[in-house]
Amino acid sequence: GQPQCHVLAHIVDLLAAADRYRDLLKLGKSMGVTPIVEVWGFSKTLKRLGEVALVAAECGSPEGCVLPDVYHLYKGGSDFAGLHVLSASAIGIFHVNDYPKIGRDEIADADRVYPGDGIAPLKEVFATLRAIGYRGYLSLELFNRGYWKQDPLRVAKTGLAKMKADFSLDGLTQFGSGWAWIAVKDGKLAIMKTPNGENPLVHGGSPILGCDVWEHSYYIDYR
Repeated sequence: GQPQCHVLAHIVDLLAAADRYRDLLKLGKSMGVTPIVEVWGFSKTLKRLGEVALVAAECGSPEGCVLPDVYHLYKGGSDFAGLHVLSASAIGIFHVNDYPKIGRDEIADADRVYPGDGIAPLKEVFATLRAIGYRGYLSLELFNRGYWKQDPLRVAKTGLAKMKADFSLDGLTQFGSGWAWIAVKDGKLAIMKTPNGENPLVHGGSPILGCDVWEHSYYIDYR
């Protein structure tokens, strides 16, 4: 009786959020931007991947999409295996970070660390993104106050080095001919993979560094 009522009320709230998200998408389209529903691990209603997926799926717009975040997926209690049920087009952008061995109830935004410095299953996460065909953008998302106290240039170099490490791993998962890239998109650093001779320019990005996964990958498009 009562538990079921709580569940139904929760679903109704999410459906109302979907209606509001549809309105935001319409407004965003008029301004040339796409609002994205982000997983927030500390939120009461959008802390799990399934909840944000429901809002995006029920908004009634093909432009609806979600923003998973490694830290927030852990914080909110979602299993990373849930990423398998998403399509590539359902992900607007993906936030990359890592976290130390702290319980979900205790961990906070400021506990995030550079990728590779924590215990997040990043290898499995990237493999899943590859498996579902995601070729979008990865954004390094950190709110570690300890980094704020350091020299900004040092933090930038460290972050770039960590991104390059993941970038190299990403290149190893590029099946067949293609490239792995560090690029700039909308003023943000992004890691991308492209097949054959394709590059970030065709996706509105500006390439900074390219890793040719196969020496003659460009032959496919440019013989």
